[in-house]
Amino acid sequence: MIDDKKEHKRRLDNARTLRYRRRHPERMKKFAKERWQRHGVKESVKASKHMAKYRKNNKEKIKQWEKVNEDRIKQWHKDAERKRKFMVMEKYGGTCIACGCSELAILTIDHINDDGAIDRRRVKATKQRFYSFLMRNPRRSDLQVLCHNCQWKKRIYGPNISEWPNKRREAEKAIEELKKQLATVPSKPGQSRLPSGFSVRFWNGRE
Repeated sequence: MIDDKKEHKRRLDNARTLRYRRRHPERMKKFAKERWQRHGVKESVKASKHMAKYRKNNKEKIKQWEKVNEDRIKQWHKDAERKRKFMVMEKYGGTCIACGCSELAILTIDHINDDGAIDRRRVKATKQRFYSFLMRNPRRSDLQVLCHNCQWKKRIYGPNISEWPNKRREAEKAIEELKKQLATVPSKPGQSRLPSGFSVRFWNGRE
């Protein structure tokens, strides 16, 4: 009987707390911010230990919940990944240093010395964990923001961005010479001298 009363009281307290949080979201945000400023790291460690213990003791319950809320979990992960990437890109400038692109979907963090794989192994991080690592630590001088197009340009033209226009013109000139050579090659009747759809396409970089 005593246990039933305790359980009933606990449920009532939880219901009152939930109603209060829904009615006063701004107060709860302010309270959470002040509490984090006072006990941030200590509370985080305590919460992590509590969650680890809960997961260990409620494996079946958690599996069942994850199965029911699969779409919700996927969307939560996508939102969290987007938020981490946005914060890291803003920290390192927010735009591609070569072409000025600011579209978040195609921005990347580039290692100036091309040692990205070594760096990720050193901190034992995947792409998303590496973003979290960069968020927690001061801004580094060996990293820069490049879009995917300029990442490929760096791989083809080299790391010196100021030399890209000259190397691009050299590549265009070489391909024009190749087209002239192909045009002089005799072809069979009904067959084009140039491969079908042969064209020169380049990125719109800043000259």
